[in-house]
Amino acid sequence: MRRRRRSGPLWLLFWAAVVLLSAPAIDILYAVWPWPDGPRGPAPIREAALAEHERVASMADGRVWRVIEAVRDGTYRVLWGWTGLDYLIRETSAAEGGASLNDGMRLLAGGARPVWEALYWGVMLRGMRFGVLAVSAPLFVVAAIGAVVDGIAAWWLRRTAAVRESGFIYHRAKLGLHLSVLALWLVYVLPPVPMDPATVIPPFVLLFALALRLSVTWFKKHL
Repeated sequence: MRRRRRSGPLWLLFWAAVVLLSAPAIDILYAVWPWPDGPRGPAPIREAALAEHERVASMADGRVWRVIEAVRDGTYRVLWGWTGLDYLIRETSAAEGGASLNDGMRLLAGGARPVWEALYWGVMLRGMRFGVLAVSAPLFVVAAIGAVVDGIAAWWLRRTAAVRESGFIYHRAKLGLHLSVLALWLVYVLPPVPMDPATVIPPFVLLFALALRLSVTWFKKHL
């Protein structure tokens, strides 16, 4: 039996969730890995977050920057506040005293402080990038409109002419459409190093538009 190819929206959401959930593990590994000069701790991720904050702030105007800040703060509340990590760190960093359970948690948090700091700065870095992607959405919308219009025109020419069908091209273009979005997450959202959105995002906009245009052009006639 031929294996069914999975490339629909649920497939894309699943792998986007996998990428998002793997980000904390990458941050922890990056902070505690025994590099030749020893573990680097949270400092590189903190520097990456601050450097990217400064770069994005210099590129965005006031209204756009407010949207980016809102998305960043919302990401912090969801991933750091609602999960209880913010409360845990604050409580375990308080003055000594109280129940033995609190003392144990305070000891645990103190011993793992580099890990918590790496996770914190990782959340702030990804929140910033989510905000940049949010304000970049109009680029994808405009590119999608142009790709659909051009693709429909090409599809109509194929429909009225004696041109053979190619399900191979259609299905590969559809897969490429989803992979272009997933690759953007992998290349831009995931790495805990400084990124320049002005050079990273536009190529993926073009890949997205090209894959969408091919998908529309080779959409099967009988569908």
